[in-house]
Amino acid sequence: MATRLTIPLAVFDASTKVPTALCPVIAVKGKRLHALAHYAAPLPAKSLRRRVDNVASQASALVSAVETVLSGI
Repeated sequence: MATRLTIPLAVFDASTKVPTALCPVIAVKGKRLHALAHYAAPLPAKSLRRRVDNVASQASALVSAVETVLSGI
């Protein structure tokens, strides 16, 4: 089965303190969202809907966050 690793995105109030190493801020369609790497999960590719945006330019922040989860820091 073809799968994709997915990371949920969330909006946090500006006063909410968020660990940026674990939840980096990324831009999607002009909105600043936190990627919740600790909730990353594989999903069947068929269950994903249409593409919303391309975050390839922000890949290093996402990879670093996943590495933080895996290393347990």
